[in-house]
Amino acid sequence: VETKKDRRGNVVSSIIKQGELKVGDVVFSENQQAKIRSLFNDLSEPIKSVVPSSPFELLGFNELPTVGSIITTSATANQQLSDEKVSQKKTLGLEELLEVNEDKKLKIILKADSKGSLEAINDSLIKKTNIEIIMQGIGKVHKSDVFLASTSNSIILAFNVDIESEAQEVAKNEKVIIKSFNIIYELLDELEEVSNLLIQKDMIEKDLKGESVILASFMIHDQLVYGIKVSKGKINLGDNVQIIRNNNLIGKSKLTSLQIRSKTVKEVKKGQEAGIMIAPNIDIKVGDVLKYSL
Repeated sequence: VETKKDRRGNVVSSIIKQGELKVGDVVFSENQQAKIRSLFNDLSEPIKSVVPSSPFELLGFNELPTVGSIITTSATANQQLSDEKVSQKKTLGLEELLEVNEDKKLKIILKADSKGSLEAINDSLIKKTNIEIIMQGIGKVHKSDVFLASTSNSIILAFNVDIESEAQEVAKNEKVIIKSFNIIYELLDELEEVSNLLIQKDMIEKDLKGESVILASFMIHDQLVYGIKVSKGKINLGDNVQIIRNNNLIGKSKLTSLQIRSKTVKEVKKGQEAGIMIAPNIDIKVGDVLKYSL
């Protein structure tokens, strides 16, 4: 969906993926319901119906739907789409973006006021291999920039340029981070800080030797035991343990007991399940990730 207002009123532009729309049909988009008053083709000619792969304009909504939303003729399907959007879409912080990007790089889309500003920013990033510019350009931040950021898991840096209101709306719906700067050294300082954090994170990752997922917890002889499955590398008795929940570190501990089928072992490898105990004990939940280091 794209939207605009003109002399005809609220106009919704879209392309049909499947099915057919006709004048008089009732349609739904997020929390709105509308009856189609008029349909127009891509030449702005009035039509009575529209079929798949055909671009069209629709009149009938009392309020403009959200840009990027989906139109359907089924109230049930519309509710499912809304529920999925709420459950799946959230703003990714820098840590989460790095988890999503397998190469552990921070990807940015850069918009600036001049070629000179772009060159200055690029020069500062030449040696920073952990920051990647996906796209750069001169001028305002447009909604197309936001859609690119959403699909590439990037953030947008805007230097001395405006952000179109439509782009702000799309960024809100797509949960894309846009950071604006008016002083170039503040932008460069922030990139320097991010680069240093990435270096620290990379050093920590190199020290890690294994990961596991918590499958269950239970009490044995008044002691709390966790059932785990090793998902990466290997783990050893005595390892230091980081407890991660939703990509956030919630505590650190030490692996004090490691058993397979009630038999104490010194090592468990990827794909194996085991029972563990840690000290000090931390409130661990099923689904938490444990990261192990020497």
